[in-house]
Amino acid sequence: MKKQEQRWQRSTFCSMVTLSVLIVGAFVILRAYYSWDNKSMGVQREGSLVGGYQDVNLGENRAELDDIAQYAVEEYNKNEGKHLSFQRLVSAKSKVVAGIKYLLVIEAHGDANVKLYEAEVWLKPWEHLKFLQHFRPHNKSSSGNFTPFIHGCQIPFCFKIGNLLLHF
Repeated sequence: MKKQEQRWQRSTFCSMVTLSVLIVGAFVILRAYYSWDNKSMGVQREGSLVGGYQDVNLGENRAELDDIAQYAVEEYNKNEGKHLSFQRLVSAKSKVVAGIKYLLVIEAHGDANVKLYEAEVWLKPWEHLKFLQHFRPHNKSSSGNFTPFIHGCQIPFCFKIGNLLLHF
C-alpha cells in the first residue's frame, strides 16, 4: 500500500511539474508574440513585412550608396536612351535576398527639371554583379511596391497568419 501511495505521489508530482512547464512555456511564447518589435526574431507586425525593406542610414556607407544610385541612373540612360544626370540620393532601403536589394529614391536632372525616381538595384557582391531591376518616377504611395499587392501581401511569397505577415 505504501509503494502504491508513493507511485501516486510521484505521478502527481511529475504531472504538476509537466503542467507547470507547459504553462510557463505558453506564457513565454505568448509574451514573445505580443512584444515583438521590428528587429526581434525576424517577424514583424502587419504593415512591416518579414524579408521586406529596412531603412538604410545614409550617413553610413554614403559613398557606396551614391555609387549604386549613380549606377542605376547610368543603366537607365543606357537601356532607355535617356540623358538623366544623377544629382543626389534622397533615401535608401535594403533587404537581404540572394545578395542585397536596394530601393533607392534618387534625385536626377533631365529635360530642364529635377525629378525624383525610384530605382531597385540587386547586388551580388561575392560575384561583383549589379542588376538594375526597376527605374521609374517616384510615387510616394507606391514606394517599394514593384509587384502587385493582394490584401497587403506582396505576390508571390507572402503568407498571413493571424495579424502577422510572413514575406519570403
